[in-house]
Amino acid sequence: MATVAAWCVPAPEASHALLHGGPSLGILLPLTPDMDGGLLTGENLAAGPPESDVGWIVGELVELRASVRRFGARRDFDFDMFIGRVLEGYTADLDLAAVGRTAALRFLTHLHDFAAYMKWHDVLIEYLKLVAGQLLLSPGEVVRS
Repeated sequence: MATVAAWCVPAPEASHALLHGGPSLGILLPLTPDMDGGLLTGENLAAGPPESDVGWIVGELVELRASVRRFGARRDFDFDMFIGRVLEGYTADLDLAAVGRTAALRFLTHLHDFAAYMKWHDVLIEYLKLVAGQLLLSPGEVVRS
């Protein structure tokens, strides 16, 4: 956990940008024929490394990808394509290892929330193994797998 805690502190040399602060798939507005898509912004607006926002959304996609692989889905989704589009949509150069670290933090946050509010469930062990094996050991690979 010390490794994960260290990831919560941005490197002093990290670039800074305006951040949504907590972007989520739940606050994305879809593109429709009559309207541009968008991302709602609220009280979490902040300044920090751009990898924070990008990694937060990538983390949700990684978590969904893991859930679909574990439990199946009603529809087939190409999560790797979605992750690629998020990375391509950000015009500045990104540190993919930092994106992966933030993605791991997002995944761990959801696991914590589930355990805290829904009670412990044995499926959490499988997710923790996934986070420990894939995300924590090689965080930069999370955006490529």
